[in-house]
Amino acid sequence: MSEIGTQLKSHTNRRNEHQSQIKSALDNLQQQMNYFGSLEDIQNSEDKWKWFNDKISGLEKELHTTQMRNSSMSNQDIVQRKEIAELQNQKNENDDLMKENRRLKDEYEKVFNS
Repeated sequence: MSEIGTQLKSHTNRRNEHQSQIKSALDNLQQQMNYFGSLEDIQNSEDKWKWFNDKISGLEKELHTTQMRNSSMSNQDIVQRKEIAELQNQKNENDDLMKENRRLKDEYEKVFNS
């Protein structure tokens, strides 16, 4: 069960790290937009406008990919949580059976030794 917990924590850390990278890229883009000035200034320079559109397009694709990955990971997280709950129930049932077996063994030994 600790392995699953470790995997979930690792998954969350990777997701947070990736989101942080995207935020950093968007912050850099905002800084570059501030450098260029207004959108009218950007439109006056075709190279800058093309770069801006390419950068936005790339970031939108990356954001979409990240959202899809996060959705997939969330679905996996839900499945793993269900599996953990089922395993916990099985463990509890096994523990109960072991207690009952010990009780029956103790009673058998008492009767046998009497």
